[in-house]
Amino acid sequence: MTNGEHSALLKQGVDAWNTWRKDNPWIRPELSSVNFSLANLNHINLRWANFSKANLRWANLKSADLRWANLFQVNLSRANLSLANLSRIDLRWAEIKHADLSQAILRWANISCANLSQANLIEADLRDTDLSLVNLSGANLSGADLRSADLSGANLSGANLSGANLAEVKLFKTQALGTNFNQAILAGACLQDWTTDSETNLDQVIYDAPYLYMRQHEDPADEGDFTIEEFVRSYKQSLETIDLIFSDGIDWAAFLHSFQELQDEYGPNNLSIRAMEDREDNTFLIRLSVGPDVDKTNIESQAKEFYEARLSQIESRYREELDIKDEDIAIHWKQSADLVEIVKLQAKQTLGYPAHQTNGHDIEASSPEEPQPKSEVKASGLDAYLPPEMPAWS
Repeated sequence: MTNGEHSALLKQGVDAWNTWRKDNPWIRPELSSVNFSLANLNHINLRWANFSKANLRWANLKSADLRWANLFQVNLSRANLSLANLSRIDLRWAEIKHADLSQAILRWANISCANLSQANLIEADLRDTDLSLVNLSGANLSGADLRSADLSGANLSGANLSGANLAEVKLFKTQALGTNFNQAILAGACLQDWTTDSETNLDQVIYDAPYLYMRQHEDPADEGDFTIEEFVRSYKQSLETIDLIFSDGIDWAAFLHSFQELQDEYGPNNLSIRAMEDREDNTFLIRLSVGPDVDKTNIESQAKEFYEARLSQIESRYREELDIKDEDIAIHWKQSADLVEIVKLQAKQTLGYPAHQTNGHDIEASSPEEPQPKSEVKASGLDAYLPPEMPAWS
């Protein structure tokens, strides 16, 4: 059946569709780019269906079976997906803002780069889910199970994760400005390079050995258990510092100039160098201390911008110097070549051999039978550096 035939069958209603699916379990429904906004698809069987780029805004998909379905770039804004089974679903780049996914099952789903802002994910099952680079700003994930999920680069600003289980979660470079982690479980969570502010709530968080600076070759168990006091101290320190990581070496002249520019803009009291570290993974880390009222994200971007600008200036100046040296070398070799030719010419004249035009000097050939009178020639240019005429050999 074609895309249009599947679409027409779906329009007959959930009962007719589910009967057909029961009789044809091996047929994959093709419903890409269809428009089923506002459709009532409660308890429908859409397992393995291809809904890529479809319009399902405001659709009712409560308790629907969407396991293994392809919803790439689908529009599910304000859709009702509560209690739905979306395990192993492909929701990459989907628009799911303001959708209701409460108590939905999304285990092993790929939701990377999707927009879930203001979505309702209360008590949702998100274990082992790929949520990298997802926009979850303002979303409600209270009580959600996120164990071993990947939230690298995700935006959790203003999200509610109170009571959520974030054990072994990757929060690498995650933005958590004003995020509520009250009573959340962060056992073994990777919190490396995450961004927080004074509004981030970590009250009564269950820490149980989170590790802040995980490297690929390290085992979390080797980090040891963090006490509550140690974790809070590390957290507060992260509010006061910025880590600049240089992966391809560091040009100190460029860095010092760019750091001076930053201090001129923010003031020495709001910005200083706290620590430097030559790390085992061949990167170099410079930790900056910042004032409490300074925008850390803005300073980090400006530091990179200023450093790259200074580095570019230094490289340009170095290239200019190299070009000048290359030009000097070319002139030297040209002068040396002219000097050698002139010396050869003078030697031929002395020995009585005929000379020809060489390097722009016109010289008449002399004849042994008719000796030419010598005329005095003024030396000019390179000729002034020639040695006196050599005596003839006897």
